[in-house]
Amino acid sequence: MPVRTLPPRFGHAIRAGGLLAALLMAACGSVPTQERLLSLQADGAVTVSAQPCTSQRSAGPPPGGAAALNAKALRILSWNLHKGEDKGWDTDLAGYAGQHDLLLLQEAVLVAPLRALLERSGHGWQMAGAFSYAGLERGVMTAARAPAFDGCTARNFEPLFPLPKAALITRYSLTGTDATLAVANLHGINFSLGLERFREQLDGVAAELARHPGPLVLGGDFNTWSLARHAVLGDIAAKLGMQAVTLVEDGRRRVFGHTLDHLFVRGFSVLRAHAPEVTSSDHNPILVTLTLR
Repeated sequence: MPVRTLPPRFGHAIRAGGLLAALLMAACGSVPTQERLLSLQADGAVTVSAQPCTSQRSAGPPPGGAAALNAKALRILSWNLHKGEDKGWDTDLAGYAGQHDLLLLQEAVLVAPLRALLERSGHGWQMAGAFSYAGLERGVMTAARAPAFDGCTARNFEPLFPLPKAALITRYSLTGTDATLAVANLHGINFSLGLERFREQLDGVAAELARHPGPLVLGGDFNTWSLARHAVLGDIAAKLGMQAVTLVEDGRRRVFGHTLDHLFVRGFSVLRAHAPEVTSSDHNPILVTLTLR
């Protein structure tokens, strides 16, 4: 599919954004050379480890007797928090966290209010650190009411910015079955004029998911602002045997008329799915309830 010609204002945004990102990172930002997986432990401590998603790694079996996510009614939120810059993000997230078992958060910043909110709602979490700025880790975070027994991360750099985008793949036990769930939470490459780097990022995540024999969830802000990007994402999801969740109320953010946020599933039926409009982020959340087939 030919790549769409971008409006002039998009090219201006790329140049201005790239300069701003370079200046910010030179001032007080840091991009680690290694992958960083941050995990909340049972005692409240946060561990940091390098757990890149590679073909050599093995997830291993879940521990016996560990808590599991509800396979009959798995309630999922996927939401780009816009770095918590918009008023009311914490109030809205607290409400959603109280009603959902699995939270896929993009543009998460590891500030104390976010940690406290998740821990009050009974969610443990793992985070793929993309980079840090002003001493705060930033990336994608997956929080759940049951502990992940495995997690790995992948980062891909924006072609025109000195900043990476992160993906996090976690695995969970499910109630009433020996099958386990793999969840991929991704913030997509955005500022690229072609599809190569975007496809490379998705291929890396798909390679990790393809190794998992059970049910799958793939969600996040994919920055699919063109038909060509939608086609790439749809092709990769189809190869994994995944279907896009259809939203009854679809308030997802659109750029150039195309939705940026998506949720794909394998092995589940959809009980409820909608995307309400909010003012607490520049993205609207996706809210879904699934049941294992």
